[in-house]
Amino acid sequence: MSDIEEVDFDDPVLMARITLSELKRFYDEATKHFDAQFARLEMCAKSTLPEDDDESEYLSVMMEELEGMSDLVQKFGVIGIYRTFEIFLRKAVGRQRMAGAVISGQTARYVDKLKDQLKEIGVELTQPPFQWQEITKLREIRNCIAHNEGWVDKESASILRSYGLPAEEGHCLKLPKGYFLEALELVDKTCELIIEKCGEARKQGG
Repeated sequence: MSDIEEVDFDDPVLMARITLSELKRFYDEATKHFDAQFARLEMCAKSTLPEDDDESEYLSVMMEELEGMSDLVQKFGVIGIYRTFEIFLRKAVGRQRMAGAVISGQTARYVDKLKDQLKEIGVELTQPPFQWQEITKLREIRNCIAHNEGWVDKESASILRSYGLPAEEGHCLKLPKGYFLEALELVDKTCELIIEKCGEARKQGG
């Protein structure tokens, strides 16, 4: 008999957490690499003579490139987190159908429609304890990255600023430090809460 615990591939929360764990491992490894590179450049900067303009400029350029790559890793991670949430919602809606819940139409593909389908069975993502404002913030950040390669146009600048982000038209979106981890925790907790509320809705529906 195998000692390896079987994975329930039908468990939406478990599958979401496996993916989120992989994304965090990727982020942690990248962050460790970039931190080491930043430290090395800072040591070089301290030993550079004030009159050595070429060396100072080179180190400045290298630092900017590292910051850009570090930001890119966080953005790729955010896209992955949002996609994980979207896939989770589809699985969650599908599981409720299998449990006998009456939900109109076919299982939707995108978050807004999936949110509406969950509402049909009494799970309202726009109401507390869900953090719908933070979920939509994640969606708008993801859209800017995925649709505009991170560049902020007039429309997205207005939307992103409404969420408190320093978005400037014509500039590349700069994510707040640590946003990846905030988004990861948001999705992890939201997935668990959705399944909990689905269970409560089934009980109330008899």
